[in-house]
Amino acid sequence: LPGVQSSILTLDKISTSGQGLAVNIFCKPSSARTIYPEFRELLQKAYKVGIQPPMPLTSHNFYVVDAGLEDSFAALQAIGVQPLMGGNYVDFLSDSLWLRSLPEPLYVELLVFISQRQLKSSIPKHVPLVKYVDDNNKIQLMASQDQNRVSVFYTLKNNDVSMLSQWTSVFQKWIHVHFMSTSTVQAIHELNDKKRAELFAWMFEFAGIHELSVETYAYKILEIC
Repeated sequence: LPGVQSSILTLDKISTSGQGLAVNIFCKPSSARTIYPEFRELLQKAYKVGIQPPMPLTSHNFYVVDAGLEDSFAALQAIGVQPLMGGNYVDFLSDSLWLRSLPEPLYVELLVFISQRQLKSSIPKHVPLVKYVDDNNKIQLMASQDQNRVSVFYTLKNNDVSMLSQWTSVFQKWIHVHFMSTSTVQAIHELNDKKRAELFAWMFEFAGIHELSVETYAYKILEIC
């Protein structure tokens, strides 16, 4: 009934999750938000190993609906609970300190989440997401707009890694390339074939990141000779 629904909208009756999604608190329905289950699971895994949620999530004036209530999505909407929008997730992903703090399996899990959800098309080109190793052997984050100045690749064969690391230092003046870290690529290899293929496709779409083998690198060298 409209009158009942109007009354519920003003009550502190929605069970939500506090910081780290580990503590239940109550808030008004208008201050509660539903969240993608995969993203909730990722946040919970991170919290278990001591990693706090991204700063924008803890500083927003809303709370995440308790997992036990999210199956009642239509009922939640009826009382004024809204889903988190794509822009909210972009804010979370913009927290580079949080991204860097994630263990490799969770970082890759986050990339899979992005590649499988519609929000991938709403990520601004300036938001850095993909880790790579710079010239000083330090981990950096690459944004979509960086692909014009930074060429990032991954290798799939263990033998290629050692050979390319020797060659690239010699020919870096002519062919400037960077690689994703070995630990990131190893975590990607742990995915099933479908997720791995989708993730590689998204990385190419996002910033032109693709495989570089010894053979393809040799062809690049021959092209400049």
